Amino acid sequence: DDHCLVFLTSWWADRPNPGFLDSEMNEVFLFGQGGNSVHNKVSSNLSGSGYDLALSLFGENFFDGFSKSQSEEQLWNDLRDYLTMDLTIKARAESERVEVDGSFQFREPVLNPDFGLKVAAKLEKVRGGEDASALEGVYGEFVEVFLQRLDYGSVVSRLERVDLATSKGFEGFRSIDFGSREQGESQGLLSMQIDTTEPGGDSLRLAIDLWVSALNPLQATSGE
Repeated sequence: DDHCLVFLTSWWADRPNPGFLDSEMNEVFLFGQGGNSVHNKVSSNLSGSGYDLALSLFGENFFDGFSKSQSEEQLWNDLRDYLTMDLTIKARAESERVEVDGSFQFREPVLNPDFGLKVAAKLEKVRGGEDASALEGVYGEFVEVFLQRLDYGSVVSRLERVDLATSKGFEGFRSIDFGSREQGESQGLLSMQIDTTEPGGDSLRLAIDLWVSALNPLQATSGE
C-alpha cells in the first residue's frame, strides 16, 4: 500500500542483478499481502511514531518459510530455539543527533553467556553427522550467519568496537555512545546515540552505512 517499502537484496551473490529477485518481487507485491490486515507482530513491534526508519525481522517466519531438504529441516529443528527471535531496529533523527534502538526478543530463554558455545557445539555436531549437507547450501549459510555473525552477542561486540577515529567516510559524526543490556535470558537491548553535523536524512543514511560497515557478515570470510 502507500505506506509499504520493501528492500530485497542478496548478501553474497556473484551477480549484481540475480534473476531470482524478479520472482521474489512478484511474490512480495502480488501475493505477499495474503489479506487486508497488518500482521499482529508488525503492528506491535512497529507501533508508535517515535522513529523515522525501522527494520523488523521475524526469525521463525524467515527460517521456517524456506523450502527445505530433509537434512535442512532437521537443522531447523535442532536450532529452532536459537533462531526463533524477533529483531527490531528503530532509528530517529533529531537536531544534531541520531538515535538507534534495537531489540532481540527470543521465544526461549537462550540468551546467556553460553549462547555462543552451545551454538558452536550444535553446529559442530551437525558437520560431523549425517545431516552435514544442510550447512552447504544457502539455507545453511543463513543459519550460520544469524547464529554466529548477526547474533545478539556478535552485534554488540562489533558495535562496541566502532571507532570514528579510524573509520573512513563518517566525518559527519562527532561522537558515538553505545550501550547494551539484557532483560532476563529472552531479550537483548542495544542503543546508539550519535552526535552529528549532518541534517536529518543525511545523518540517517550515514548511520545505516555505519551499521552495515560494522556488521557486514562477510567481513570474516572476504576481508581476513
